[in-house]
Amino acid sequence: MAHYLLLMAGVVPFLALLVGLLYYQEVLALADGAAMLLPTLQQSYLRAFAVLLLVSGIVAWWLVLTQKSRLVAQEESNRQTQLLMQEIESHRRTDELLQRAKQAADQANQAKSRYISAISHELRTPLNSILGYAQILDGDEAIPPTAARPSA
Repeated sequence: MAHYLLLMAGVVPFLALLVGLLYYQEVLALADGAAMLLPTLQQSYLRAFAVLLLVSGIVAWWLVLTQKSRLVAQEESNRQTQLLMQEIESHRRTDELLQRAKQAADQANQAKSRYISAISHELRTPLNSILGYAQILDGDEAIPPTAARPSA
């Protein structure tokens, strides 16, 4: 409301000065014999001033409301921007945590692969030896077939 009153405090004197100047010019232009037209002229200029004052009041109120609306929209835009920035930061932190978890899982998978590879080697070497001796013994003719098979 203060904004509106301040705006109107600037507009009203300007309109009064403008209409007064036009009225003064008309009075000077009138001849001495047309003095009886002065009250009609005065009423016409007062009506014009009232109409201009009403129109300027409406325009001033519209400007004040537009300015206030713009400020509210800017504040809401700033608030939404802040919320989006917080959301982006939250997603960045989540992504960073997921990347760390992925790296930890990859390292665990590599450690498992190394372990299985080492265990496989440790198991294959003795088992290959046992298999080799079993094949040699199986091919040996000096061993009777019943000695090669354990009894149940």
